[in-house]
Order: sequence, then C-alpha cells, then structure tokens
Amino acid sequence: MLETSGIPSAIINAMTQKGYEKLTPVQEEVSKKEYSGSDLLVSAQTGSGKTIAFGMAIVENLTTDNQSFKTPKSPEALIIVPTRELVLQVVDRINEFAKYMNVRVVGVYGGTNINTQKLAVGEGVDVLVATPGRCNDLAEMGCLDLSKIKYLV
Repeated sequence: MLETSGIPSAIINAMTQKGYEKLTPVQEEVSKKEYSGSDLLVSAQTGSGKTIAFGMAIVENLTTDNQSFKTPKSPEALIIVPTRELVLQVVDRINEFAKYMNVRVVGVYGGTNINTQKLAVGEGVDVLVATPGRCNDLAEMGCLDLSKIKYLV
C-alpha cells in the first residue's frame, strides 16, 4: 500500500489503480514536506521514478484544493524535454496519476501539425510538456503565454 505522506488522495488513488504499491526512493525524497515549494536538483538513473516525482510535486503545489489549478488557460508548469517520444511519455505519466484531478496536460513537439497544437494550447493548459523548438515556435507566434510559469523542469 502506498504511504500517503501528505500526497493528495486523488494522486494516491490513481497510482494504486495503476498498480503502484510504494513510492520509489526518489519519489519519497521529493515528496517530503520540507521540500515543498523549494527548487530541487534531482539526479537519478533511468526508471527510478523521476517523472512521477516531479509531476506529483508540480500537481500538488499548483492545485488549489488538490483538484483545480489556480490559473486556468495559461501554463503554470513547463517541462522541456529533448524528443517527441519523451514528451508523450511525460504527458502519459502525469495523466496517469492526475486523472482524478482537474489538470490539463498538453504536449507539443515538432514533426506534427503546429495548428493542432496551437488549438490545444489555446483551449487552456496547466502543464505544458514541450520540445525546445516547438515551445519557442508557439511563443514566437504569440500562441503561448509563458508569463505564469511557476515550475520549470
């Protein structure tokens, strides 16, 4: 059984449904109350649970009632990754544990119709996962407002 250690019950429920039995060491460390709202530099090997660790911290710290983001429509968290495959993976992981929360996660990356991504961003986004080039393209086009970013990964 997952130890809650202050993690919102909506996240615990979603993770339990996905078969998680316990947090990984990196997830336990990042979820400590003394780190809440702090800048962290996390380094751990592939498969250690970093994506869920930083995703939980973002969702927990940016939701008002552990359900709704404070600033709808404009991203409050930006996660920059090098490849479209990683964009898709990060979006999937965050959506898995935040499925009971009112969180809109959007991924944008090159090699795909930019107009579709402009529409997705325009409909509102809480957490944006992006490759650097596509993030820059959308910002330069005026389709993406990054002024409300509180978390950068």
